[in-house]
Amino acid sequence: MLYRVLSNYIIYGGKNGGIIRMPKKAQELKVTQINVLSEGFHAVGGVPGLYLSVRNKTSRSWIMRINIAGKRKEIGLGSYPLVSLSDARDQARTIISQVKNGINPFTEKEKNKDKLLPKFKITFKQCAVEFVKLHQGTWRNDKHLLQWNNTLKNYVYPIIGEKSINEIGTKDLVLVLAPIWEKIPETANRVKGRLIKILEYADAKNLMDENFNIYKINTQLTKLLPQNKRKQLRKHHPAMPFEEIPDFIKKLRQLNSVGSLALEFLILTAARSGEVRLAKRDEIDIVNKIWIIPRERMKAGKEHRIPLSTRSIEILNKTPKFESNFIFPNSKGGALSDVTLSKTLHQIIKGFTVHGFRSTFTDWRAENTNYSNEVSEMALAHTIKNQTEASYRRGDLLNKRVSLMQDWADYIG
Repeated sequence: MLYRVLSNYIIYGGKNGGIIRMPKKAQELKVTQINVLSEGFHAVGGVPGLYLSVRNKTSRSWIMRINIAGKRKEIGLGSYPLVSLSDARDQARTIISQVKNGINPFTEKEKNKDKLLPKFKITFKQCAVEFVKLHQGTWRNDKHLLQWNNTLKNYVYPIIGEKSINEIGTKDLVLVLAPIWEKIPETANRVKGRLIKILEYADAKNLMDENFNIYKINTQLTKLLPQNKRKQLRKHHPAMPFEEIPDFIKKLRQLNSVGSLALEFLILTAARSGEVRLAKRDEIDIVNKIWIIPRERMKAGKEHRIPLSTRSIEILNKTPKFESNFIFPNSKGGALSDVTLSKTLHQIIKGFTVHGFRSTFTDWRAENTNYSNEVSEMALAHTIKNQTEASYRRGDLLNKRVSLMQDWADYIG
């Protein structure tokens, strides 16, 4: 008896020259076996007619071979590993079922392309929006919803928003978190938690690959992000959570002292301690409501303009006047000491530093507003480390910072 192999079939020479076709069942391969296949066209088993075409290490795609109306057709099911082994088998079974029921999978796919989209077409942003919409009713207030949307919009979507959800891994989360991990640690930690919740949601919806492991990703993040350095930063300048600021300000105003006015002015302007303590009245442009700090008093050695909110102007009108011209003088007319600000803070609450209020302002801006990080950096008078970027950024975004500082003052109360 003669036979020959053709595709997945063994053809035998039967009696009187008849042909008997008996299917050759391919070995059902596992993911570990799929990953080491050499170049070629490989039947992977599990579903008749399903193949993996391997061109090289980076080019591998799924092919489904099936007879439709007496003609053999090949249907592409996507590339591996974007489409996992289990997904490819599910798609192949769907195609077989369609053909058995007289449905042409080509026309059906076009007609219902939205329904038949493989899960790897779902982007991280689409999944995140769905998660937020599902859970927003369980959150305490609208501010929580705003914080979620703002952190995702400002820090996550620009980097991984359009990436397929089941492609997201540890490296992607590091790309999001690394730029803000030490700069705004409180916000960065919240972003990390939100990323993990969204990925857990995607996994629960069976959108992630079978090898996805959120616990492994979380463990890897602790090793890849400079955790020790971040803890050290928080130890040096513990920042009050911005949610506690309005209540703190109410208590601060009850002290009614030069120190309390100076501390509130520092919080309102997001300025450094020395900039406030040594501030003089001739630095104030009262007409345009701007505080102009000369470059010799700035850390970066560059003049800095700070828009003054309505409350900031009120504070300027309350402070005592001496010949020294200091806005916040001590009892003898000299400059207020740094210790005075710290003591004023610790009269109300301990565990935080005066300098930490700059981080509080940054966290509030990131989570409660739509202002860009660039506007925030200008408000804090941070030096641009990237020389190329610095050469192109000539303005100080003053007009945008006017509304930013007033919004900050309105939030404080």
